[in-house]
Amino acid sequence: MTNFVTGANEKDAHLLHVNMGRDFQISQLVDLRKFTQGDLCPLWRRRNENADRGIEVGHILKLGTKYSKAMARPTR
Repeated sequence: MTNFVTGANEKDAHLLHVNMGRDFQISQLVDLRKFTQGDLCPLWRRRNENADRGIEVGHILKLGTKYSKAMARPTR
């Protein structure tokens, strides 16, 4: 990517004409996309036969482990 727009880590602020390599270095590049049934699990390296609905768990809140414990399922 060249000359793109990115957030500036400040409210309502953006940086223009940003370039990877020149303006910042990346340590990991990943391809993010929606999971579909049958995709290879990155942790277990096997195909997932089932797909279940879930909720977003990416926000950092001061809630302790209330929701993560409720969502925990026993491992097989």
